[in-house]
Amino acid sequence: MRAKELVASYPAELPDNKAIADYIESTSTSFVDTDRIMDEYIGCRAVLKTLPVSSLAHGRADGNIEVRKNQTKYNKMNVSKQPPIVVDGGFVVDGNHRLRAAIKNKQNSIQAYVII
Repeated sequence: MRAKELVASYPAELPDNKAIADYIESTSTSFVDTDRIMDEYIGCRAVLKTLPVSSLAHGRADGNIEVRKNQTKYNKMNVSKQPPIVVDGGFVVDGNHRLRAAIKNKQNSIQAYVII
């Protein structure tokens, strides 16, 4: 499956901090402090890329709490149906369950919004 097919329903760019915060809130199953995210990413945007799974690290411990039910869902989900993760400086800001699933399923690459 080509990368273009995997991300057909996602925009190529999240143009600003509000779009980044809104995207993270839309993909999360738990509370997201959108104000904190908007403050942290003032002047930033995020570009959709295909990244090697091996180049990524899990994000902060307080945002990287494994919920077994969610992990099981992502482990079984077809990669083409998973939303892109969000990455800042090589660390996952949103999508740690998806990253763990990619590692478990031996994926070489993953779709990610890279914050710049």
